[in-house]
Amino acid sequence: MCLAVAVDNQDWHARVSGTLLGGALGDALGGPVEFYEIHEILEITGGSLVTRFYGEPTITDDTQMTLFTCEGLLGANLQFAASGVCHPPSALFRSYLHWLVTQGDSWDAVGIEGEAWSSWLADHEVLHRVEAPGVTCLSALRSGEIGRIDRPINDSKGCGGIMRAAPAGFLDIGKAPGANLIGAHELGCEVAAVTHGHHDGIEPAGFFAMVIAGLFAENSLERSVELALGTASEHLRGLVERAIALGERHPPEPEQIERELGGGWVADEALAIALSCAWNPTNVLEGIASAVTHTGDSDSTGSMCGNMLGALHGSDALPRELLDQIVGIDVVEDVIHDVNTWLDIAFGGPEEAPGEEAARSLMQRYFPGGWSS
Repeated sequence: MCLAVAVDNQDWHARVSGTLLGGALGDALGGPVEFYEIHEILEITGGSLVTRFYGEPTITDDTQMTLFTCEGLLGANLQFAASGVCHPPSALFRSYLHWLVTQGDSWDAVGIEGEAWSSWLADHEVLHRVEAPGVTCLSALRSGEIGRIDRPINDSKGCGGIMRAAPAGFLDIGKAPGANLIGAHELGCEVAAVTHGHHDGIEPAGFFAMVIAGLFAENSLERSVELALGTASEHLRGLVERAIALGERHPPEPEQIERELGGGWVADEALAIALSCAWNPTNVLEGIASAVTHTGDSDSTGSMCGNMLGALHGSDALPRELLDQIVGIDVVEDVIHDVNTWLDIAFGGPEEAPGEEAARSLMQRYFPGGWSS
């Protein structure tokens, strides 16, 4: 089954930029308050939402792993373009091992050697900051086994799988962004399954990726969620519908979030919180700040809300004065450039297509020396 929709190439650049920058903004706003109770957060802010940085504005593991998801999916797309075959879970696992090295594991310990395993992304010092990485992500990758949808690696339903899944919504293998919503759902599930094995940790990631793909297809958030609900289990449908009802008039109050939707430490709760806050905010910053201001996994829910609002409204709707303060935002923008370059090469950009030099640069960064499927 494939939901085919027309894609306006003119919007790709702004939507890719919006998705990744919006996620980084929510991540950086939420990171400093992630482990605080709501009363502590409101004491810090003077009773208002978190609309500025209350600590060093830096990306955390949410954005780090999202960037490595881009690395893996770009590599898989390049392999598919070169040979007609690829194995996305292997490509993702390889890139997540690169991330694991940035968190302190040695290249030898994770079994990476040779040019084919190099990572230009892992060479960035800012990505070596250890910003409360998920225990499940670390332990699953250290096992040396690739989790699969049909071969779960554990029984975890933590949000570490979904918080990095947005790129599956615009980097489906061999497909233009928004051209195959069901494919994005399947790829989102694969992204999460590499490290998280519980159905409630995998299914929400597919749902989230499908919503992102729907936004790239120029659907409204309402329509994108409606399409994704067609794939949802009864449990996830009920939680999503409750989240929408809670955010129908305006983003929920901080106390409502925890009481009605949970803390966001597990994948389905994180999805529900992000959706509720993205549903009808006055502006993008209000939505992201609402997703951050609650007891629970503030950076993950803020990041996911930012992914959706950025994909919906584009990068121009994001507050540049805040983005410019984030440590590591230059690396995010480098990855945005590479994603858009690939999309222009593969599917035809709004202007003159990038030349051979651009294609060669992408191959060197994301498909060095080739690697087996």
